[in-house]
Amino acid sequence: MSVEVIERDVTASELERMKAGFAECALEFGIHPHTQVRYGVVAMDGDKFIGCASGADGQELVFLSDLWLEKSIAGMGQSCANAGSESFELGIARIYTWTAGFEAPLF
Repeated sequence: MSVEVIERDVTASELERMKAGFAECALEFGIHPHTQVRYGVVAMDGDKFIGCASGADGQELVFLSDLWLEKSIAGMGQSCANAGSESFELGIARIYTWTAGFEAPLF
């Protein structure tokens, strides 16, 4: 076998094979199949869009992939607290996220 690594987007059929491979691996380890669901919330100040967050579930946890807030409310914590309380109502026990140090050095 000769393996070549190519920089390009994954095709639809390759993506489906990858998903099937993950499902096969999960079954080997006794993990029940799970269809991932994306969640999203927006923050509004009246009719003005001021932020949003979105992520994908992973069985009782969410991997928070996107979080953006207008600078005028960033650091207030209220939007994150609201998103956290709503996620518990959906049965989500944990939220995972990350940031780059240069973007939020005090995070």
